[in-house]
Amino acid sequence: MTRPRTSDDAGIDRIAAELTETFDGVFAALEDLRTAVETALAAPSPHTADLAAIDAPSIAAVEEGDALIVGAGYAAAPGILADSTYWLQWWSDYDRPATGTARRLHVELDPAGELFRDYTELGWFSVSARSGSRHIAGPYVDYMCTDQYTLTFSVPVRRAGRFAGIIGADVYADDVERLAIARMTRHPGPCALVNGSGRVVAAVHTDLAPGQRMRMPFRGDPTVPTAGDLVRQIADLPLYVVTGPPVTAAEFRRTA
Repeated sequence: MTRPRTSDDAGIDRIAAELTETFDGVFAALEDLRTAVETALAAPSPHTADLAAIDAPSIAAVEEGDALIVGAGYAAAPGILADSTYWLQWWSDYDRPATGTARRLHVELDPAGELFRDYTELGWFSVSARSGSRHIAGPYVDYMCTDQYTLTFSVPVRRAGRFAGIIGADVYADDVERLAIARMTRHPGPCALVNGSGRVVAAVHTDLAPGQRMRMPFRGDPTVPTAGDLVRQIADLPLYVVTGPPVTAAEFRRTA
C-alpha cells in the first residue's frame, strides 16, 4: 500500500532534483568533446592521428569544465581505429590539491603487455556499450586512472550508426559525497545516495559509510529500485536518493 505523501516528500524531491542538476552539469561539460570525437571518427578510415583534435576539448573539460571533473577523454571500441585495437586518449588533473593543468594519461594498450587491462570489460565502458545510453559507474577504486574512489560518467559515441566507444569524465567520490550530504542534511530522517546495487555514495546516517551496501525498499521487481515512496531516482541514471522518516531507520542498516 502506498503511504500518503507528506511535507517531507517535497523536500526529498528537491534533493533529487538538485543532484540531477549537478550530474547533468558534468555530462553537459562533455558535449564539446563528444562533437570532436564524432567529427574525428567521420574520416573514411579513422586512425589515432585523426584524434589529435579531441585533446583541446578533453583538456577544457578538466581545466575549465564542471568543477567536479578531474579527468576526461575518449575510449575507443575495438575495431573502430585502423591502427590500434584499443585506444584511450584521456587527460587528467588527479593531484590533490589540483594543479589546474591537465596531463595526458598513459596506459598500456598492447594486449600482450604485462600491465594491459581490457577497459571494455569495465562498467564505465561496458554498460554504455550495451545500453547505448549515458551511465555513471561506481563508486569504485579506479586502479587504471585515479587510484582513488571514483565515479566515472560515460556517454556513448557512434560512427555511421555503430557504437564507437565512450567519452567520459572521472569525478572523485568524496567530492560527490560532500556535495550530496550538504543537500541531504535538510531531510529530518536518514537519507542516502546509493547506486543501483545499493552501494552507498553518501549518507546522513551513522550506520552507513561510502562503499557499504544497504538494504533498499523496493516495490514490484525486487532487483530494480523504483521511484516509489522511499526512493527517488536521479534522472535516468543508476543513482537513487533513499529516504525514510526517523522511525524507519532500520531500513538503512547495512547488509551483512
